Amino acid sequence: MNIPPRKRFDHTCTVIIRWSEEDQVWLAECPELWPCITHGSTIIEAVKMLDEMIDGLEDL
Repeated sequence: MNIPPRKRFDHTCTVIIRWSEEDQVWLAECPELWPCITHGSTIIEAVKMLDEMIDGLEDL
């Protein structure tokens, strides 16, 4: 069976990264897809989580 590759989200969105003093984590959010916000112990982890969340929205 030949399954075509999954199409990636091909739109550009703004990513805002900020430190949460209250939660002691990095937050990554995409305002165009509000409320699309994730967190991680590092900036890279927070952005990877945001990428996974956006990928999940494609499946809806």
